[in-house]
Amino acid sequence: MEEPNKQARGIKEEVDIAEYISQVIYDYIARELGDDIVEAEIEVSFKEDSVEISVDAGASLLVDDEKLKEVVEKAAEVGVAVADMIKEGVIYPGEDRRRVLKEALRRVER
Repeated sequence: MEEPNKQARGIKEEVDIAEYISQVIYDYIARELGDDIVEAEIEVSFKEDSVEISVDAGASLLVDDEKLKEVVEKAAEVGVAVADMIKEGVIYPGEDRRRVLKEALRRVER
């Protein structure tokens, strides 16, 4: 009976981690686009020992397509950096997202 509970716990942890990564990614997009953000769709999934991140965002007509593309691409990189930091045990879901975003950006900009 313990095996299904252990599996369920693992799935819940993955969902919590995916949700946390999504929140940090959204924080980055919102920081970059401010009030011009119209929508953001963020998907985080795990496959064996890797993470897949898909980011799509829409912005007002005041944001040119090139700027939006740059923000979306960097947002995905930020998500991967956050996933790496979680895997390394440097951070844990639930920590202050502003601090985590700052550290993820440092990693991306290296």
